[in-house]
Amino acid sequence: MRGIIYDKDGESIEIVENSETYCLPPEILNKNDTLIVLLLGSFGFNFRKFFQKEKLISKIFEYEKKYGKVNKILFIFNEVIVDPDPIYKLENEIFKKCYYSSFDIEEGKDGKKIFMPLSLLSQLNYALDSGYLNAKGFLLTMTHNYYNLIKPHKAVFLSNHISPIRIEIFNILKNTDNLKNCAWSFQDRLVYYSGEDHDLDKFFKENSDIIPYSYDGFNDKSVSLKSTYFYQFESYFEICTESYFFKDIKGIEGCCPLTEKIVKPILSFIPFIFFGSPRTKFNLERIGLEFKCPLYGFYDNTNKNSIMEGLEHLRSIITLDIKEIHQIYFDHFGEFNRNNDAFLNHFITLKKSYNIFNSKII
Repeated sequence: MRGIIYDKDGESIEIVENSETYCLPPEILNKNDTLIVLLLGSFGFNFRKFFQKEKLISKIFEYEKKYGKVNKILFIFNEVIVDPDPIYKLENEIFKKCYYSSFDIEEGKDGKKIFMPLSLLSQLNYALDSGYLNAKGFLLTMTHNYYNLIKPHKAVFLSNHISPIRIEIFNILKNTDNLKNCAWSFQDRLVYYSGEDHDLDKFFKENSDIIPYSYDGFNDKSVSLKSTYFYQFESYFEICTESYFFKDIKGIEGCCPLTEKIVKPILSFIPFIFFGSPRTKFNLERIGLEFKCPLYGFYDNTNKNSIMEGLEHLRSIITLDIKEIHQIYFDHFGEFNRNNDAFLNHFITLKKSYNIFNSKII
């Protein structure tokens, strides 16, 4: 990547020419008159102002002296919710059109906002670049052939680090004797919210012979893969949990962060019980997905009542006999295929729209 990297709340603002792209789409990197400003390690969960703004402006002009005039600037925030007002103000100060991107799928009202979830695109690009579309017919037929069989697992549940919701899900699977019926992974990585609502010492002691457990332990070695899709294809649904820090995002009720966690079940033709943004279902329906199968569920991981409702839904599904889950799954199989098409078509079209940054029309 050639552009500017803004790091540590502006303590470091540097022009770079051959920096790692951090999963940036090639449609963005192949630019003509656009300056990319990649913002890392800054602003916490919400962007409300530029720190070291004068230093940033100085670097923008320095970049132009080195590489030529730019007409547009794209600020890439990744997993940060953005208040656009400071960007509008900067635009008026430097007389350049400014755009911004993040992992918020909510539609922007000003034409300046771009949905570019880097973790999701990284996972999706991995599948598409590895021949997923060419293999899709085979994968669909292979999955449909399970109609005459029984899949090995009721569900797949991945837990990369500990959160209160993930502890509750683990406890449900354990207490209903369904760990043996699921493909699961439970790491012992801790973050600042891991011990909220639970006694971690007691939890670890009670499960000392079980966790940490992982079949995808190689995920630290491969940013793009993280884990295989085998267990999704061998399961009837996935339990997806977005990061618990969503509760600390100000204004979460008006935005919809979306990450890579939703990619694997959709590409594997399975439904999912999803704990994440309260507007996830609405926004996925907006781009063409439908959720009539009772193996789906959407719950607000910032609201304790909604979380409890989701956990009870999970308990009611996971305690069904696997043959009952099998029948529900295949009664709605066409829905999963249509959702796959709608999701892929949306993101393939979205990626093509990034080409506008190679044009001088804007």
